[in-house]
Amino acid sequence: MSSFHFDDRALKRIAEQGVENLMVGLNRDLNGLTAQCKGRPLEEIKQEIQRVWSQHMGGGHVGEPDLTRFADAIQQGGTVEVRAGSNPVA
Repeated sequence: MSSFHFDDRALKRIAEQGVENLMVGLNRDLNGLTAQCKGRPLEEIKQEIQRVWSQHMGGGHVGEPDLTRFADAIQQGGTVEVRAGSNPVA
């Protein structure tokens, strides 16, 4: 009979790296909206944010009030930061 040893720590490191890579790409693309969306109406920016979010997260959406905070920051030419396991920052 063969045995299998599962390394929980290694799995956790791999999962954390995957989440970190996801956050880097998501933040890069959300902040990339600033150049094209600065000054545009909030509703248009919200649609773009949802599109980018869905692409990176495999579906889903950004809920309120985060969506409005993100859109407002982008509209004003600012940046946003999404962090895993905590509240997003706009």
